[in-house]
Amino acid sequence: MFMKNSIAGISGFLDLAMVPLRSAAMIRGIGWRRTQKEGRIALLRNGDTAEASEELVFRGDLQVCPQRAEAFIARGERIVVEGLSLEEITTLCSRHNYRWRLHPDRKPRLRFILESAQMPVAVPQSRT
Repeated sequence: MFMKNSIAGISGFLDLAMVPLRSAAMIRGIGWRRTQKEGRIALLRNGDTAEASEELVFRGDLQVCPQRAEAFIARGERIVVEGLSLEEITTLCSRHNYRWRLHPDRKPRLRFILESAQMPVAVPQSRT
C-alpha cells in the first residue's frame, strides 16, 4: 500500500524561503547561534556515589585550551572539554592514545569526555 505525502513539498518551500533570512542575519552579524569564544576544561572525578563530579580547572581563550588539555592528558586525567572542534579533539586523542565520547548533556553544546584508552592492568594474585 502506498501513501501520497503532500506536505513534503511545503516543507521544502519553507526551507528555501528561510535561506535569504539566514544569510542576511549572518551578513549583519546578528547570527542565530552565538559562536563560542572560550574553551572550558573540567576534571572528571569519581565520587562515593555512582555519579562523577566535574571540577572546572580552566576557562579561557580557545587558542590556549588545547595546550592546557594536553597537560592534563599527559598526567593521565579524565577530562571534559568544551569549545574545541572535533578535529582538535581527535588529534589530541590520537597523539596521546586517548578515546573521546560525547558528554551526555541536556544543553545544546558540544562537550567531550576524554579518557585513557589503556585498560587498567590486572595484577595477578599469588596463591600462598
